[in-house]
Order: sequence, then structure tokens, then C-alpha cells
Amino acid sequence: MYRSEAASPDKLRTSGLNNSTTISARTDQPLGTTPSNMPSRRSIKRGESLIEEGSTQQYEQERKQMATNNLEQNEDITQRTSLAHGLVASLLENTGAHGIPNIKRAPNLFRRLMWTGLFLLGLAMFLWQTSWLLERYYSYGVDVKLDISNDRMIAFPAVTICNLNGIRSEYIEDLVDGGWSLPPSLNRPTLGLPSVDPDTEEDEQFSKIADAVKLVGLLNYHKRPPTGHLLSDMLLRCVFQGRACHARDFTHFHHYLYGNCYIFNAETEPTQRRFVSKPGPLHGLTVEMYIEQDQYMENIQPSAGARVAVHPQNEMPFPEDEGTSVSPGHETFIGVKRTNYTRLEHPYSNCTLDNDRNKETIFNLALPYIHYSQRACENDCFYQNFTQECGCTNAKYRYDDSIPLCVDATQDACLDRIEELYLDGDLDCNCTSPCRELGYDVTVGQARWPNEKFKPFLYTSVRNFSEDLERDIDGESDPDFLEKNVLKINVYFDKLEYTTIYQEKAYDEIALLSDMGGNVGLWIGVSVLTVFEFIELAYDLCKLIAYRIAGGQMGPRGAMSTSKVTASEIDLEVRNNGTIDEEHSHYENS
Repeated sequence: MYRSEAASPDKLRTSGLNNSTTISARTDQPLGTTPSNMPSRRSIKRGESLIEEGSTQQYEQERKQMATNNLEQNEDITQRTSLAHGLVASLLENTGAHGIPNIKRAPNLFRRLMWTGLFLLGLAMFLWQTSWLLERYYSYGVDVKLDISNDRMIAFPAVTICNLNGIRSEYIEDLVDGGWSLPPSLNRPTLGLPSVDPDTEEDEQFSKIADAVKLVGLLNYHKRPPTGHLLSDMLLRCVFQGRACHARDFTHFHHYLYGNCYIFNAETEPTQRRFVSKPGPLHGLTVEMYIEQDQYMENIQPSAGARVAVHPQNEMPFPEDEGTSVSPGHETFIGVKRTNYTRLEHPYSNCTLDNDRNKETIFNLALPYIHYSQRACENDCFYQNFTQECGCTNAKYRYDDSIPLCVDATQDACLDRIEELYLDGDLDCNCTSPCRELGYDVTVGQARWPNEKFKPFLYTSVRNFSEDLERDIDGESDPDFLEKNVLKINVYFDKLEYTTIYQEKAYDEIALLSDMGGNVGLWIGVSVLTVFEFIELAYDLCKLIAYRIAGGQMGPRGAMSTSKVTASEIDLEVRNNGTIDEEHSHYENS
């Protein structure tokens, strides 16, 4: 402990020795006599006691200072805890959420429990209705809506025309003359209605058609056109919007049932489109055809006429499924109405996106320009499965000459098994409707054609079409030749309007947020601003914790009221304490 040099015993002893030496040196002072200026033994003891008393007082002062510092630290911790508690209490008392302030302001325990129960009940109802809203949203329901629009110009559809007779009788005769052996069903024309085989219960007419299809399917694809009726022999007259059209304006493909089929206005090129600007039969496609009924196979096709299908320009036609049959001796009117289909993408539907519509199928070998359609995808799936399983193909879809035709009983049984799997839905085809699809609805009407006064003009026109036709007419000498062999087809738009059928979200994000906002406001009275109140509380608490971790001390202004604490008070306290710490550090450094 620090002591004064003037009161030090060592100092006193040294001073006494010096004085005694000085006294001894004097001759006029007797030895053994005490000098008058020498301190007494009592004064020395008194100085030592004063020194010990000063040390004790300094020790007590240091001990009291340490106790005071510990007390201030405890008070600072208490102030920080009280500050955090005050932040939470201030929010609970002043928040905009209904019910929570009433819990804080309740005058007694009963009312506090009552408001707590009411708030918890409202919270439970909010959570239940919110789960119901989320379940409704994630069900991805759709509403189907319809819109009718008009336009000055509409793209004309593709029109596919096939003769109902798939094989000309002359071709069969040429095969026989060439030494071919025909199936028994094609070699025995019978009179009367088709019979039923008692062993297989198979209809005779069906068996004849199947044998004829197999007979043509044995040929390579590019060798099949001569087996059917050629457009150059059938097309008597073609007009589109008052302008002549020709056989070169049609695209050919071979159909397993109807033989040669011809497509008018096929989109072989992206820029190749025809538009109409007026409705009615005079502003569409008009075709007059000679169906060559004398070339029909009597045991294969019992009907006479043509098959007409209206479809989008870039889709594969399937006239056996979606076509209209027209008969000779009549003028058939086919009114067309366009419909656009727009479907929502996943997860609202499993439709096929436009990017996937370029997926190739077996039909692209016959018509390279066609795009995806659900029907083409399903037929291609069926073809791919029985080709892999059976090692051969059905005559319906034999566009690839490298794959052989199924001809024996074992292969036919394999085809039947695959077809059963297809009908039962056990084949993984994944063929869905396109997200954007174009369809055409048709209205069909007929009138007798030609009338008696126009008949002579038509008769002369038909005789002059070709020498072969003139020879046929002269050889027949049939007054009903025109009624039996000639037909007229009109394809046109009824109106220059189209229907759009589209899907909309039955419950979208805006509706979900709106309902959730009403739900939370109804049951617990919380709004978006109330949420930000709690966000502000979390921010203030985090800032307080960070300041405490950094070692900050509550200054003199830290003793703020904890009943209503605001963020501005925290910022002021942090700023003030930061200033005090900086001044203290500057003082120590100096």
C-alpha cells in the first residue's frame, strides 16, 4: 500500500542517525544527553499508527468501489432484460391485432383467460379455413369459358377426299392375270346378304375387307397408288373462291381402307395458306367428281360415293373416324365452323405443349409436314408396341417398307393381344390433347343434282372430259349414268366467325390472397401492417442482442421507462452509449 516518505520509519531512523552524529560532533554538548530537536519515542509510535489507519481506510474505499461496480453491472443486466420485456409488452398492448391488446389490458384473471380463449379460438378457425383455401388452390381446378369472335379473313381448312372404294376391280383382274393367288374371300362373289362363319363367328363382309387390306399392304408404299382410283381420272371440276384449281393442288396419301386419298390446301409449306373473306358456297371449295362406280369391288364395298374430311392443315386426317360420306347424284353442302381450343398447362391439365408438337410419328413417312395430334399419337403408340412385341406390322400403318406385314396366325394372335392391351389402357402411350388445338365443326346438307334441265349440259361436259370417260358413257347407254357416278361437293364457312373455348384458373393466386386476407381479418383481426409490427419487434430484439454481445453498457440514459419502449429510444441509447465509450477510450489513450 502506498505510504508517504515523510512518515516512513526508515526515513525517521535515518534522520535520527544523522542528528545523533551531528550532536556527537559538538564538544559543548555532554555525552548521554538527549538533544532538544530529536523526536521522542512516543511521536514515532504515533506516526506508525496513523499510517496503518490510512491503509485501512483506503482498503475499505476500494472494497466499496468494487461492490458498487458489481451492483451497476447487475442493474445493467436487469435494465436490458426489462428493455426487451418492455418491447414485447409495448407491442402486445398497442398492436393492431384484435384480442391481443385486450389480453394485456385485462383487469383481472378471468377476463384475461376469456380473451386468451377467444383469441385461440379465432386462431384455430383461421388455420382451419386457411387449410381449406390451400386445398382448393392446389386442386388446380379450371373454368371453361367460351368466346365468339368475328374476323374479316379466316384461314381455310384442309379438305381430304377419298373414294369409298379402296381397290379397283381392274387391279384385281391384273393380279389374277399375273398369276397371283387371291384370298378365298376375294375370289367368291356371292349373292344375298353377307353370311357369318359358324366356326369363327366372323362376319363375311368384315373378312373380305381385311383380306383386301392385307393384299394391298403387302406392297411397298410407293407402289400402292395404282391399286386405287386416281384423282386425274376422277376430278371433273375444281373451283376455289371463283378460281380454278387442279389435281396438282392436292396432296396424295394412301389410306388402308379408302385407298388413294387427296388433301386440298395441305400445309406442305409454312407460307402455303388460303384465306376466305366471305361466307357461303360461292366463296369456298367446289369439287365435281366422277367416282368410277364400274370399278367397284362388289364383294368389298357395298356403298358408292366419296368420303370427305375437314381438318387443320398440318394434322394427319383420319377419314374413317371423322369424315362425312357423300353420295353420287347429289350436291352436298358442308358448312364449316372453326373452333379454337386453349388449355392450361401443367399442373392444371396434362396437355401437350407446342414445343412437343414436332414429335414425329409413323405418319410423317407419308406426310412429312404434319404435326402432333392426339389421334395420330395414339395410333403411332399402338403401331410401335405391336411392332416391338410381334416383329411385324399391321396393314393399317405399314408406311415403313422395312417392317414386314403380319400374315400368319401366330402374328395375328399377337396383334389381337396388343390391341386388347391398348383398349384396356394398359399401354403407356402418354398421348394427351394439345394445349392449343384447332377444330372444325361441320353441318351437312344435300340436294338432288343435277336437275333435269341442267342434266344435258353436265352430260356433254362429262363426255368431253376424256376419251376413256366418253367411251364408258357410250358403252353404258344408261340414262342414269350421271346419278350413279357423278357428285358435287361444296365446302365453305357458314359465317366468318370462330369460337374460342379456353380454360381459366378456377381459383388463382389473387383470389387465394384475397380470401386469406378476409379470413385472417375476420378471425384474428390481423392485416399486413400488423405483420410488419411483429417484424419490427424482431428487428429491435435482434439489435438489442447484438449490442449486448458487442459488450455495450447502458449509460445514464439507460434507465428509460419499460412500459412503452420504442425503436427510437433503443437507437438513442445505442448512439449515446457509443459516444460515451468513444470519449472514455480517448481519455485513456491520452
